[in-house]
Amino acid sequence: MPSHLAPSVDHLLAQARAAAASGQYRQAFDALYAAIALAPESARARAALGQFLVAHCPARRHADVDRVLCLALGQAWVRPSELAPAVLAYLAAEPAVAQALIPSTHATSREPPSARQVLTAAGHLDSQPVFCAVARVAILADADWQTLLARLRDLLLTRRHEGKRDTPLRLTLALALQNDLTEGIEPPSRDMLARAQSLEAALLARLQTGTPVNAADIALVATAMPLADSPLVVLLRSSQAQREWPGLGPLIERVQAASRELAVRERLRVAATRSARDPVRDHYEAHPYPRWVREPLGMPAHLPAPVARRVAAWPPTGAQVLVAGCGTGQQIFVAHDRYPLARITAIDFSVNALAHGVHKCAEAGLDDVDFHAMDLHQVAQLGQTFRAIECVGLLPHLPDPEAGVAALASVMASDAVMHVAVYSARARAPFEALRRRIQAEGRTDDADGRLAFRRTLIQEGGASLCDVVARSPDFHAASGLRDLLFHVRECALPMTEWVALAQRQGLKLLAVDAPAATAAMARCVVDQDPATLTPDQWDEVEQAYPAAFAGLYRLWLAKA
Repeated sequence: MPSHLAPSVDHLLAQARAAAASGQYRQAFDALYAAIALAPESARARAALGQFLVAHCPARRHADVDRVLCLALGQAWVRPSELAPAVLAYLAAEPAVAQALIPSTHATSREPPSARQVLTAAGHLDSQPVFCAVARVAILADADWQTLLARLRDLLLTRRHEGKRDTPLRLTLALALQNDLTEGIEPPSRDMLARAQSLEAALLARLQTGTPVNAADIALVATAMPLADSPLVVLLRSSQAQREWPGLGPLIERVQAASRELAVRERLRVAATRSARDPVRDHYEAHPYPRWVREPLGMPAHLPAPVARRVAAWPPTGAQVLVAGCGTGQQIFVAHDRYPLARITAIDFSVNALAHGVHKCAEAGLDDVDFHAMDLHQVAQLGQTFRAIECVGLLPHLPDPEAGVAALASVMASDAVMHVAVYSARARAPFEALRRRIQAEGRTDDADGRLAFRRTLIQEGGASLCDVVARSPDFHAASGLRDLLFHVRECALPMTEWVALAQRQGLKLLAVDAPAATAAMARCVVDQDPATLTPDQWDEVEQAYPAAFAGLYRLWLAKA
């Protein structure tokens, strides 16, 4: 960004903050939109507008809103899963969509939408670039929306089965990409699957005779069944696929990326450090988690003040950063933005999860990351010390979380910081209640059992499906559902106990990284700056607001 533009952008961002603080959201949006127009590549302007849309997305359709939502999703100004709920609310404000969004629970007295209403919604969503943009990159974490997408799929399959050739490509492609992201969380009925399989067979027959195949028909097959299991996948992997079916670009890219990822898996498997069998590793080998498409990169990074001061004292270059339990790679992107001049080492004991991270980093051009398929407890074998450690969501799944903290503490430099994200006992209580129900009812931990339990919760609604579960993206994807409710091992503790555990390993608490909404809750309970609260005071906050930390504490630690 040219230096002479910076003051103007700064002024517009300050103007937007002031307007939002006084509830003048239209003026705030206009100021942020002007900042983006003035400096389209400004990371600060992108992040500010992205965060504004998450919290205050306009309710009424407008071309300017459409444009920035598509940009924010396509360029990941914020994590797409965080923006998706606001986008769905924006789309649902249209009457044509609202009439087709019938609540999925048995509690509703409304009749299911008619075929005409679903067809009208299909036409509307096909014309909405915003819908297509969000369905491509984020799991739509809403049971009513997932039900609508299943109805759209069934309607399109039925019309194609009846010989109609008006399948809308853009909408069908969005449904196919969403089906891939959710791993078929709303599977078709036997009859609908048979129609998809019949269409697949017809397409293969046409291809064998050299007859052209409609791109929308290929996408329609992918709305009902995973392409990885279809002979059509061979065609989409070919170097000619993009030229043959340019309208299927995103689906072809997804298929070809999966093929490259398989090659990475084999390479990592050969080099993997051997360790004892672990049911958690088996869990993630079978279901790499989380599934994601895009992640913010090159955006302003937030660090709590005590952490920022410590990081500012490091030498300007040469820092080593460890991402422990990196899974499918999201936290690597966060670490890259927090420590842009550092060299990153990423470890995970699931080869299949790690392969996704390797592929995503290569795709984004991140070449400052060293990957190792290894157990956290073997981290000392790397022979390195680290100035920063990121460990998000791993410790609660270890057989002994304190032993994991000890392993990480042993490779910390004297001036290092460690960021851990761990489960809150109070915030995880709804999930624990559902796990107890799963055991009591003898629910099976297989694909059919998990999907059947999810359908039961959706149909019951009410107390059976609290909002924190229903709005979780994990509840709306097959691998996420298993991680959320069927995990083989999980530990959730009060913050006081997590901090005491760290203290026993020679660490001290630097800061609690509380989201803005959680900080606002804290101010209602304790009359002081949330940044100064002790773990005991945070416990008071959680007593008043059990979901304050949405299932995760984000704690910053240092050597005592």
